[in-house]
Amino acid sequence: MANNLKQRAVNSTVWSFANQLLAKGISFFVQILLARLLLPEDFGLIAMVVVFINILNALSDSGMASSLLRTKNANEEDYNTVFISNFGFSIVFYAILFLLAPLIANFYNEAQLTTITRIYGTIIVIQSFSTIQRAKLTRQLEFKKLTFVELPAVLISGLVGVVAALQGLGVWALVFMHVSLRIMDAFLFWFTTRWKPKLKIHKEKFMQHFDYGIKMSLTTVTNQVFAESYNLFIGKFYSAGTLGLYNRSYTLQNTPTLVVGRSLNRVTFPMFSDIQDDNPRLKKYYKQIAAFVMLIMGPFTLISFFTAEQLIPALLGAQWKEAIPIFKVVIFLSLMLPIISFNLNIIKAKGLSGLVLKINTGLKILAILLIILVLKKGIMWLVAVQVFLKFLELATNSHFAGKLINYSLFNQLFDLIKTLSFSIFAGTFSYFLITKVHLDSSFTFIAVYVSLFMIVYISLLEVSNQPDYVALKHLVWNKIKK
Repeated sequence: MANNLKQRAVNSTVWSFANQLLAKGISFFVQILLARLLLPEDFGLIAMVVVFINILNALSDSGMASSLLRTKNANEEDYNTVFISNFGFSIVFYAILFLLAPLIANFYNEAQLTTITRIYGTIIVIQSFSTIQRAKLTRQLEFKKLTFVELPAVLISGLVGVVAALQGLGVWALVFMHVSLRIMDAFLFWFTTRWKPKLKIHKEKFMQHFDYGIKMSLTTVTNQVFAESYNLFIGKFYSAGTLGLYNRSYTLQNTPTLVVGRSLNRVTFPMFSDIQDDNPRLKKYYKQIAAFVMLIMGPFTLISFFTAEQLIPALLGAQWKEAIPIFKVVIFLSLMLPIISFNLNIIKAKGLSGLVLKINTGLKILAILLIILVLKKGIMWLVAVQVFLKFLELATNSHFAGKLINYSLFNQLFDLIKTLSFSIFAGTFSYFLITKVHLDSSFTFIAVYVSLFMIVYISLLEVSNQPDYVALKHLVWNKIKK
């Protein structure tokens, strides 16, 4: 049984990682093209709208899909009930958004946001059509099928966005891209799973999933309010251009984070739920996954930090140079976001959605207060507070998750820092070496630095015989041989 779960987890992780790597790779390339074709203001306008759409979208989901994932013996009654409920909620919350659209436009003093909000906001309803299909495949760890659904959707929607940008449609290129992505997602999920709902709600099932889900939904909403509060305040008190600079900086650091974090996160929650009563195994798998994340995200973070002055203009163009200092701060979020998710998965797998809600509510109230406190000090203060608050969230979630599996906060942080120290040394040492050589081209600087970093980094891991690195290397090598 243990070996079977481990094999399923490994296979699912490989496919989930391949899914995220390819999907986010395509999305990243599309975003680079769009950044060169559009203005920071275009991205800023979309970020203004997304503030409200993401919050209402989280409410419309009601957390019931998450409840399905942790229900050990979910049946058709569960799936039908959650599907119909989510669809009904999505209609209600889109109607609210439709009515709020003029107020949103007035809030930002951007008249065009009324139409943008109403059209972009249709994704709230569109997404509800694929929630159950996605949950079924995720629950069954069918990430191979998920890959063949999500990749075509990302590719087609990306083409829509780029073509629209080339036609000079400006901000509408981004709107059409995101809406077409959700439409393709829904169509391909229905075609792939062949699951069709029955129009019947079971009261007992509804109450079961709603009781768990509403707490997770409110947790998601508090997370969204916190995450989107930056867009809200920057868009209101600065400008669409400044918001665009922040938005692209955050997105740039978040793309690789999503590849690693989301690919593992989609596997760990159902896997942790399967072994929710076996604390020693939960601790064992959690430690391994956290170490793997540090081995992968450490190099990305340090390389991005030390090459930011060359990386941002090379990728996005000279018009994005003002984003460099913002990017050099937010890049450190990439180390914390995946670990925060894994800790939450431990707590959720134990069925403690109420605890998750309490933790997040307290942290988010503190977050809003700190944001208001530093708002007038400038954008750099805002992003510094964001990183500080994420570290505080990491420490808090790690503390409570650690208590559940007998893995203290001190031991968790010690293990993470120990693994991260290889990246810190490689990054600092490589930067010291490269500054002794004059390199004219940004691409040459990046290529030489990355090469130096990887030589030093891998050499350190090999010499130290770091156990998690050895395990990861064997895993990759065994998959290659197959």
